[in-house]
Amino acid sequence: ARGGEDGRRPIAVGDRIQLTAPNRALQVANRDLGTLQQIDENGKMTVRMDGSKERTVTFDPREMRHFDHGYAVTSHSSQGLTAERVLVNMGTDAHPELINSRFAYVSVSRASHDAHIFTNDAASLGESLSRDVSKTVAIDFSRMSEDLARHGIDPPKTPEFGGLKLSL
Repeated sequence: ARGGEDGRRPIAVGDRIQLTAPNRALQVANRDLGTLQQIDENGKMTVRMDGSKERTVTFDPREMRHFDHGYAVTSHSSQGLTAERVLVNMGTDAHPELINSRFAYVSVSRASHDAHIFTNDAASLGESLSRDVSKTVAIDFSRMSEDLARHGIDPPKTPEFGGLKLSL
């Protein structure tokens, strides 16, 4: 069968599949993973979904085109997943905010047995992974308050804005 969003990738029974859009009728979320179990005579595909509870979904790939091979996933979409073996590509030439201790933890902690890290520069990877990213996403509360005041808006007295607590 041919599948995927662009319809150009060959898909066969036994292939790992990742859904690339949510589908309420199938009760699947974006980035859910499974294994293709069957392609029937009408082209409908049956996929055994990953997870602790055994579940299959069946769909017509001509109508539900939002899927692709699921052999490699991003660190972000792997959160909450567990695999026996994990291969992680950590290129030190990536943007500095992408290669850090949080990325390493999420990536490596998906493995239940083995985790292998591949990099282009093992000598500098340690320095890249030691970056603390917790402060890079903080909001400058005092500057935000000044900006609000300049526009005639009373700034909040505490780091709470619109019902949301801000991490400073």
